[in-house]
Amino acid sequence: MIQKSVILSKTDVIWKKMCIFAANSIKNYTLKAEYIEMSRTKHVILIGEAEELREMHDEWLCRNARIVVDACFVDDELPSDAPLVMLRYDCAAVEDLLCASGVVSEVYCSSSIVPSADMSRLCYCCEERNIRFVFVPHGLSSLHRRMRTTHRGGLTMLEPCRPRLYSLCWRILKRLADLLGSLLLLLTVFPAVYVVRAIQIKRKSMGPVLLRTKSSGPDGKVFHCLTFRRPEGQAGTRLDAMPQLLNVFFGEMSFVGMPLLTGDDIEQYVAEAEKYHIRHWPRPGLTQWSRVCAHPKSQRMLSPLENAVADDVWYVQHWTLGLDLRTLACTYLGMKCGA
Repeated sequence: MIQKSVILSKTDVIWKKMCIFAANSIKNYTLKAEYIEMSRTKHVILIGEAEELREMHDEWLCRNARIVVDACFVDDELPSDAPLVMLRYDCAAVEDLLCASGVVSEVYCSSSIVPSADMSRLCYCCEERNIRFVFVPHGLSSLHRRMRTTHRGGLTMLEPCRPRLYSLCWRILKRLADLLGSLLLLLTVFPAVYVVRAIQIKRKSMGPVLLRTKSSGPDGKVFHCLTFRRPEGQAGTRLDAMPQLLNVFFGEMSFVGMPLLTGDDIEQYVAEAEKYHIRHWPRPGLTQWSRVCAHPKSQRMLSPLENAVADDVWYVQHWTLGLDLRTLACTYLGMKCGA
C-alpha cells in the first residue's frame, strides 16, 4: 500500500511551532523555579550559648526560613529533646569546618562565649571565603525589640527602633482606614445581613438579636462587644461577628488588632504581654495577625499563649497598612501567610 504524505498548511505549521515553543517555555520556567528554590536554601553555622541558639532556631522555624544548620558550637549542653546537634566551641574547629565546607554561606556568632580576639579571627576567616559573618550581641534578646545600628566615629551603637504605631500620624491613619471601611460596610452589607440573621434568630428562639459581651484589650479598657445572638444548639458562623463593625466605627475596635479578652484571659494575657513593654498596643481587632501567620508553632518551644503574644508583638513592631490588608485577605480566604 502507498502511504499518502500529510501536507500541513502554513497555519498548521505556525500553530505547531507555537505549541512547541510554549511547551519548551513551561519546561524551562519549571527548571528555573526549581533552581531558584534550591539556591534560596542557606547553610549556616551557629556559635553561642545554647539557649540563644535555640531561640534563633525557633525564630527561623516560625518565619519559614529555608535554612540548614550545618553545625552549632556552644559552651554548654541542651536537653536531650533539643532540635539541634551541638558541638563544643573551639575557634580552630570552626576555621577547619569553614575551610572544609564549600556550602556554608553565613556564620552567626554570639558575644557570649567568643572572646574579642576569636571574633576578629573568625570575621577575617569568613571574609576570605566570601561568607557572611553576623555578630549577635549578647543580652539584647530580653528587650524583645527591633534594634538599629548607629555609628559615632569608630564606635558602633545599638538603639531600639520606634514602631510606626508610636507615631500619632500613623495611628490617625489606621483609625481613618477603620472608620471609612466600617462605614462603607455598615451602609452596604450590614443591613441585609442583619435582616436575614434577625429572621433566623427569631424563628429559633425569642430574645434580642444582638448580644453584648463585656470585653477588653491589652490596655485594660473595658467595652461591650456586639455579636449576633446564637440560638441554643445552633452552630456559629462567620457572620456572627459582623455587628462588631459598630465597635470599629465607634473606635472601640479595629479591623486588625489585638485579641478580644474576657474573664481570666485578661490577667493571663496582660501578665505575658507586660514582658515586652509595648507602650502603644492597638485596639482589639476583628482578626489578628497571630490567627493567619503560617508559623509551625508545634515546633517552637513556647506555650500557645507565649506564641500568640510574640506574634502580636511582631505585628506591633512591623505594622503597615499593607500588613493589615494581607491579614484581612487571608482571614477572609481562610489562608495562612508568612511574615
